[in-house]
Amino acid sequence: MVMDRLPEAYKSLKPFLKIAEDMSGHDVAVEYWCLHYVFREALRLDRTSPECQPFTAFLFSYLKKLERETKVHERFTSQNVAQKYMKSVALNVFQEADKIDRSGKFSITVVKLFIRASNLINVLTVLGDLDDSLIEARKYARWRGAYIFSCLNNGEKPLPAPEEVNELLDQGKIIIIIMILFWGD
Repeated sequence: MVMDRLPEAYKSLKPFLKIAEDMSGHDVAVEYWCLHYVFREALRLDRTSPECQPFTAFLFSYLKKLERETKVHERFTSQNVAQKYMKSVALNVFQEADKIDRSGKFSITVVKLFIRASNLINVLTVLGDLDDSLIEARKYARWRGAYIFSCLNNGEKPLPAPEEVNELLDQGKIIIIIMILFWGD
């Protein structure tokens, strides 16, 4: 689909396109908001180069097509409903990653889930500002995904996440636990 046409200037947006592609046909709302995020970021990165203009034009027309096909659904027409839905999707992915992490079944799957959760939280910025707990969850997901990936790459067994993470996440204090894990008491 869209990833075949991705200009070099937009390579950093590939993970978001991958989520959209994976969700195409399964969850059009997630596909749409991921593509909306890609479109916004693409315009921010480069809107004038000859390589990028056809991509953004194609993406714009594809978004309009999705809007026409789904205009009756509140996940597209109501920013509040869309925001709640996308937040739920992002946090469900985060919780799935966290559950696998806590089980000690470390694999590239849990890394991908943490990174996907982080990316879905980024997508939420299209729908408004992130609250502190989402910002902290995004930081933790990035950090935890990178940590597990690094351990797997180096042939080391990652340490399991501490039980306090969910409690601290609920309180918006996840950064404290990251600092303790990373730098020690």
